[in-house]
Amino acid sequence: MYAMNALGFGARPNDFQDITTEKGLRSIAPWLVLGSSNRSAHPAFSLYFSRVSSVWHQHRDVIEEVQRQHDVSKHRSSIYRGGQSRMDPPPGFYARLGLSDDHPRRFDFAPMAEVILDPDPKRPGSFPRPQVKHEDLQTLEGLCVEFATLVEASCRALLDDAKQLVQLTHTAILDRFVVVGQAGIALFSDEQCRVPIGGIQGIRMDFGHGGYPAEPGRVTPACAGIEYRVGDQLPLRGGHDMSRRVGQAWFRHPDSGDIVRAWWSSSAVYVAQPLPPQAADP
Repeated sequence: MYAMNALGFGARPNDFQDITTEKGLRSIAPWLVLGSSNRSAHPAFSLYFSRVSSVWHQHRDVIEEVQRQHDVSKHRSSIYRGGQSRMDPPPGFYARLGLSDDHPRRFDFAPMAEVILDPDPKRPGSFPRPQVKHEDLQTLEGLCVEFATLVEASCRALLDDAKQLVQLTHTAILDRFVVVGQAGIALFSDEQCRVPIGGIQGIRMDFGHGGYPAEPGRVTPACAGIEYRVGDQLPLRGGHDMSRRVGQAWFRHPDSGDIVRAWWSSSAVYVAQPLPPQAADP
Protein backbone atom coordinates (compact mmCIF):
# COMPACT_ATOMS: atom_id res chain seq x y z
CA MET A 1 0.00 0.00 0.00
CA TYR A 2 2.77 2.43 0.95
CA ALA A 3 4.82 1.40 -2.09
CA MET A 4 1.91 2.10 -4.42
CA ASN A 5 1.25 5.51 -2.93
CA ALA A 6 4.98 6.38 -2.93
CA LEU A 7 5.29 5.52 -6.63
CA GLY A 8 2.10 7.39 -7.40
CA PHE A 9 3.14 10.45 -5.41
CA GLY A 10 6.52 10.51 -7.14
CA ALA A 11 4.93 10.47 -10.59
CA ARG A 12 1.62 12.27 -9.93
CA PRO A 13 1.99 14.19 -6.64
CA ASN A 14 -1.35 15.98 -6.99
CA ASP A 15 -3.30 12.71 -7.28
CA PHE A 16 -1.96 10.73 -4.32
CA GLN A 17 -1.54 11.08 -0.55
CA ASP A 18 1.26 13.48 0.38
CA ILE A 19 4.04 11.33 1.87
CA THR A 20 5.89 14.41 3.16
CA THR A 21 3.25 15.13 5.82
CA GLU A 22 2.19 13.19 8.90
CA LYS A 23 -1.48 13.54 7.95
CA GLY A 24 -0.83 12.14 4.49
CA LEU A 25 1.07 9.14 5.83
CA ARG A 26 -1.66 8.35 8.39
CA SER A 27 -4.30 8.30 5.67
CA ILE A 28 -2.60 5.55 3.63
CA ALA A 29 -4.67 2.41 4.15
CA PRO A 30 -6.27 -0.42 2.11
CA TRP A 31 -9.60 1.42 1.91
CA LEU A 32 -7.99 3.78 -0.61
CA VAL A 33 -8.03 0.81 -3.01
CA LEU A 34 -10.99 -1.21 -1.77
CA GLY A 35 -13.25 1.42 -0.25
CA SER A 36 -15.19 0.73 2.94
CA SER A 37 -18.70 0.91 4.33
CA ASN A 38 -18.48 4.69 4.72
CA ARG A 39 -15.70 5.70 2.32
CA SER A 40 -15.24 5.42 -1.42
CA ALA A 41 -12.05 4.11 -2.98
CA HIS A 42 -9.57 6.75 -4.10
CA PRO A 43 -9.91 7.14 -7.90
CA ALA A 44 -6.14 7.52 -8.46
CA PHE A 45 -5.49 3.91 -7.45
CA SER A 46 -8.02 2.41 -9.83
CA LEU A 47 -6.75 4.71 -12.58
CA TYR A 48 -2.99 4.24 -12.23
CA PHE A 49 -2.88 0.87 -10.43
CA SER A 50 -5.73 -0.94 -12.14
CA ARG A 51 -4.00 -4.34 -12.08
CA VAL A 52 -3.26 -4.18 -8.36
CA SER A 53 -6.78 -2.95 -7.65
CA SER A 54 -8.18 -5.92 -9.56
CA VAL A 55 -6.03 -8.37 -7.58
CA TRP A 56 -7.03 -6.81 -4.27
CA HIS A 57 -10.73 -6.94 -5.10
CA GLN A 58 -10.36 -10.62 -6.00
CA HIS A 59 -8.70 -11.28 -2.62
CA ARG A 60 -10.73 -8.80 -0.58
CA ASP A 61 -11.80 -11.46 1.93
CA VAL A 62 -8.16 -12.30 2.71
CA ILE A 63 -7.22 -8.63 3.24
CA GLU A 64 -10.21 -7.99 5.49
CA GLU A 65 -9.53 -11.14 7.52
CA VAL A 66 -5.89 -10.14 8.07
CA GLN A 67 -7.06 -6.67 9.16
CA ARG A 68 -9.60 -8.12 11.61
CA GLN A 69 -7.14 -10.50 13.18
CA HIS A 70 -4.40 -7.85 13.31
CA ASP A 71 -6.62 -5.21 14.94
CA VAL A 72 -7.69 -7.55 17.72
CA SER A 73 -4.34 -9.25 18.36
CA LYS A 74 -2.54 -5.90 18.50
CA HIS A 75 -5.02 -3.81 20.47
CA ARG A 76 -7.38 -6.10 22.42
CA SER A 77 -6.69 -9.77 23.05
CA SER A 78 -5.39 -13.06 21.74
CA ILE A 79 -6.98 -14.35 18.52
CA TYR A 80 -6.10 -17.95 19.36
CA ARG A 81 -9.13 -20.24 19.58
CA GLY A 82 -7.45 -23.64 19.58
CA GLY A 83 -5.08 -25.78 17.62
CA GLN A 84 -2.68 -28.66 17.63
CA SER A 85 0.71 -28.89 19.31
CA ARG A 86 3.75 -30.32 17.60
CA MET A 87 4.81 -33.71 18.90
CA ASP A 88 8.29 -33.25 17.39
CA PRO A 89 9.68 -29.97 18.75
CA PRO A 90 13.06 -28.86 17.37
CA PRO A 91 16.12 -30.38 19.09
CA GLY A 92 16.95 -28.51 22.28
CA PHE A 93 13.61 -26.65 22.34
CA TYR A 94 12.67 -27.68 25.89
CA ALA A 95 16.24 -27.48 27.16
CA ARG A 96 16.41 -23.79 26.30
CA LEU A 97 13.28 -23.32 28.42
CA GLY A 98 14.89 -25.15 31.33
CA LEU A 99 12.66 -28.22 30.93
CA SER A 100 13.50 -31.86 30.31
CA ASP A 101 12.03 -33.66 27.29
CA ASP A 102 9.69 -35.61 29.61
CA HIS A 103 8.77 -32.75 31.98
CA PRO A 104 5.04 -32.91 32.88
CA ARG A 105 4.58 -29.22 31.89
CA ARG A 106 6.27 -29.53 28.52
CA PHE A 107 2.93 -29.42 26.67
CA ASP A 108 2.26 -25.96 28.15
CA PHE A 109 5.11 -24.68 25.99
CA ALA A 110 4.97 -27.03 23.00
CA PRO A 111 5.32 -25.25 19.65
CA MET A 112 2.19 -25.21 17.53
CA ALA A 113 1.63 -27.26 14.41
CA GLU A 114 -1.67 -25.54 13.73
CA VAL A 115 -3.30 -22.42 15.18
CA ILE A 116 -7.07 -22.02 14.82
CA LEU A 117 -8.21 -18.40 14.61
CA ASP A 118 -11.31 -16.96 16.20
CA PRO A 119 -13.92 -16.56 13.42
CA ASP A 120 -15.38 -13.45 15.08
CA PRO A 121 -12.49 -11.81 16.94
CA LYS A 122 -14.17 -8.40 17.36
CA ARG A 123 -17.17 -9.60 19.36
CA PRO A 124 -17.33 -8.46 23.02
CA GLY A 125 -15.67 -10.85 25.43
CA SER A 126 -18.95 -11.44 27.28
CA PHE A 127 -20.66 -12.75 24.15
CA PRO A 128 -20.69 -16.52 23.54
CA ARG A 129 -18.48 -17.88 20.82
CA PRO A 130 -20.24 -18.53 17.50
CA GLN A 131 -21.09 -22.12 16.76
CA VAL A 132 -18.96 -23.03 13.78
CA LYS A 133 -18.01 -26.42 12.36
CA HIS A 134 -14.37 -27.31 12.85
CA GLU A 135 -13.80 -27.73 9.12
CA ASP A 136 -15.06 -24.17 8.54
CA LEU A 137 -12.59 -22.57 10.97
CA GLN A 138 -9.67 -20.56 9.59
CA THR A 139 -6.14 -21.54 10.58
CA LEU A 140 -3.21 -19.14 10.85
CA GLU A 141 -1.17 -21.39 8.59
CA GLY A 142 -3.87 -21.43 5.91
CA LEU A 143 -4.27 -17.67 6.11
CA CYS A 144 -0.50 -17.24 5.69
CA VAL A 145 -0.57 -19.29 2.48
CA GLU A 146 -3.44 -17.20 1.09
CA PHE A 147 -1.69 -13.97 2.08
CA ALA A 148 1.57 -15.08 0.44
CA THR A 149 -0.36 -15.76 -2.78
CA LEU A 150 -1.89 -12.28 -2.56
CA VAL A 151 1.52 -10.64 -2.00
CA GLU A 152 3.06 -12.43 -4.98
CA ALA A 153 0.18 -11.52 -7.29
CA SER A 154 0.23 -7.92 -6.01
CA CYS A 155 3.96 -7.53 -6.69
CA ARG A 156 3.60 -8.81 -10.25
CA ALA A 157 0.65 -6.49 -10.89
CA LEU A 158 2.44 -3.54 -9.27
CA LEU A 159 5.44 -3.98 -11.57
CA ASP A 160 3.19 -3.93 -14.63
CA ASP A 161 1.30 -0.88 -13.35
CA ALA A 162 4.53 0.94 -12.46
CA LYS A 163 5.88 0.43 -15.97
CA GLN A 164 2.86 2.28 -17.30
CA LEU A 165 3.08 5.03 -14.68
CA VAL A 166 6.83 5.66 -14.46
CA GLN A 167 9.35 5.89 -17.28
CA LEU A 168 12.10 3.52 -16.12
CA THR A 169 15.70 4.55 -16.77
CA HIS A 170 16.84 0.93 -16.42
CA THR A 171 15.03 -2.28 -17.30
CA ALA A 172 17.43 -4.60 -15.45
CA ILE A 173 18.66 -4.66 -11.84
CA LEU A 174 21.90 -2.71 -11.51
CA ASP A 175 25.02 -4.27 -10.03
CA ARG A 176 25.61 -3.23 -6.43
CA PHE A 177 28.97 -2.30 -4.95
CA VAL A 178 30.51 -1.24 -1.63
CA VAL A 179 33.46 1.13 -1.29
CA VAL A 180 35.39 2.76 1.52
CA GLY A 181 34.08 6.31 1.94
CA GLN A 182 36.38 7.22 4.83
CA ALA A 183 39.20 5.31 6.51
CA GLY A 184 41.33 5.57 9.63
CA ILE A 185 38.57 7.16 11.72
CA ALA A 186 39.58 7.37 15.38
CA LEU A 187 37.00 5.71 17.62
CA PHE A 188 36.39 6.44 21.30
CA SER A 189 34.55 4.55 24.03
CA ASP A 190 33.18 7.68 25.71
CA GLU A 191 30.85 10.46 24.57
CA GLN A 192 33.53 13.10 25.14
CA CYS A 193 35.94 11.31 22.74
CA ARG A 194 38.71 11.19 25.33
CA VAL A 195 39.26 7.41 25.62
CA PRO A 196 40.47 5.95 22.30
CA ILE A 197 39.68 2.35 21.36
CA GLY A 198 42.98 0.61 20.65
CA GLY A 199 43.61 -1.80 17.79
CA ILE A 200 40.48 -0.66 15.94
CA GLN A 201 39.88 1.93 13.26
CA GLY A 202 36.60 3.21 11.89
CA ILE A 203 35.75 3.00 8.20
CA ARG A 204 32.69 4.37 6.46
CA MET A 205 31.16 1.83 4.11
CA ASP A 206 29.41 3.52 1.16
CA PHE A 207 26.93 1.65 -1.04
CA GLY A 208 26.12 2.28 -4.68
CA HIS A 209 24.84 0.85 -7.98
CA GLY A 210 26.63 0.54 -11.31
CA GLY A 211 26.84 3.83 -13.19
CA TYR A 212 26.04 5.97 -10.13
CA PRO A 213 28.20 7.36 -7.30
CA ALA A 214 28.03 5.62 -3.96
CA GLU A 215 25.83 7.01 -1.19
CA PRO A 216 27.43 7.65 2.23
CA GLY A 217 26.92 4.71 4.58
CA ARG A 218 27.57 4.09 8.25
CA VAL A 219 30.82 3.86 10.19
CA THR A 220 31.83 0.37 11.27
CA PRO A 221 34.76 -0.85 13.42
CA ALA A 222 37.53 -2.43 11.35
CA CYS A 223 40.82 -4.17 12.06
CA ALA A 224 43.52 -1.52 12.46
CA GLY A 225 46.07 -3.89 10.92
CA ILE A 226 44.40 -3.72 7.50
CA GLU A 227 45.13 -0.70 5.32
CA TYR A 228 41.94 0.73 3.86
CA ARG A 229 41.99 3.65 1.45
CA VAL A 230 39.15 5.86 0.30
CA GLY A 231 37.70 4.32 -2.86
CA ASP A 232 38.78 0.74 -2.11
CA GLN A 233 36.04 -1.67 -3.14
CA LEU A 234 34.88 -4.19 -0.53
CA PRO A 235 33.07 -7.56 -0.74
CA LEU A 236 29.31 -7.26 -1.07
CA ARG A 237 28.56 -9.79 1.68
CA GLY A 238 30.17 -10.95 4.88
CA GLY A 239 33.49 -9.63 6.07
CA HIS A 240 32.59 -9.19 9.75
CA ASP A 241 34.13 -11.34 12.48
CA MET A 242 31.10 -12.01 14.68
CA SER A 243 33.32 -13.29 17.50
CA ARG A 244 34.97 -9.84 17.84
CA ARG A 245 32.68 -7.04 18.90
CA VAL A 246 33.21 -3.44 19.95
CA GLY A 247 30.87 -1.82 22.45
CA GLN A 248 29.39 1.64 22.14
CA ALA A 249 31.65 4.07 20.30
CA TRP A 250 31.85 7.69 19.18
CA PHE A 251 33.96 9.64 16.70
CA ARG A 252 34.47 13.21 15.57
CA HIS A 253 32.97 14.12 12.22
CA PRO A 254 35.91 14.79 9.88
CA ASP A 255 34.34 17.94 8.42
CA SER A 256 32.47 19.59 11.29
CA GLY A 257 34.36 18.14 14.26
CA ASP A 258 31.05 17.32 15.92
CA ILE A 259 30.95 14.24 18.14
CA VAL A 260 28.84 11.49 16.53
CA ARG A 261 27.69 8.15 17.94
CA ALA A 262 29.08 5.44 15.64
CA TRP A 263 26.51 2.74 16.51
CA TRP A 264 24.25 1.59 19.32
CA SER A 265 25.09 -1.21 21.76
CA SER A 266 27.85 -3.03 19.86
CA SER A 267 29.16 -3.85 16.39
CA ALA A 268 31.18 -6.75 14.96
CA VAL A 269 34.66 -5.96 13.67
CA TYR A 270 35.13 -5.78 9.90
CA VAL A 271 38.12 -7.85 8.77
CA ALA A 272 37.66 -8.26 4.98
CA GLN A 273 40.54 -7.19 2.79
CA PRO A 274 39.93 -4.65 0.00
CA LEU A 275 39.35 -6.23 -3.38
CA PRO A 276 42.18 -6.18 -5.96
CA PRO A 277 42.17 -3.05 -8.16
CA GLN A 278 41.26 -4.98 -11.31
CA ALA A 279 38.03 -6.16 -9.63
CA ALA A 280 37.17 -2.78 -8.16
CA ASP A 281 35.29 -1.29 -11.10
CA PRO A 282 31.55 -1.35 -10.21
